[in-house]
Amino acid sequence: GVYFSRIKDFDKEQIYQFIRKYYPEQVREKWWDGIREDTKQEKGGETMEDRRIFERFAVNFPVNFLNLNNNKEGLAQSQDVSAKGVGFTADQELQPKTPLELWLQIPDNAEPLYTRGEVAWSKMVEPDKYKVGVNLEKADLMGLSRVLRV
Repeated sequence: GVYFSRIKDFDKEQIYQFIRKYYPEQVREKWWDGIREDTKQEKGGETMEDRRIFERFAVNFPVNFLNLNNNKEGLAQSQDVSAKGVGFTADQELQPKTPLELWLQIPDNAEPLYTRGEVAWSKMVEPDKYKVGVNLEKADLMGLSRVLRV
């Protein structure tokens, strides 16, 4: 492996994206090798290994989103946020791998937090209500700091 002692966040993100794109299996094997059984979490109603790198924080505020496959707008309510993901409930089904633009309406009297991501999973929890997990394109630590201040 390689260890960098001084590297800019932008460059870290570029390296991360390169490795995930060209070596996804090796990343999966090395990063998650030896995950203990007690790290299982609920994901869309199914039990599975929790592979998150960043801590999730429970939040509750409006989310506007745009489905980039069909340009359909939607409203949702956030459930949790991390530097690399957002969990929310929506009134429409979103298929995995659907690219989204998101605007998180953080109640801090500032502009909505804009980000982009891809639906990782979606599960109907009741008629016309879906739990959705979105994997963000890049880690947004500054955006997460806004969330944590509220």
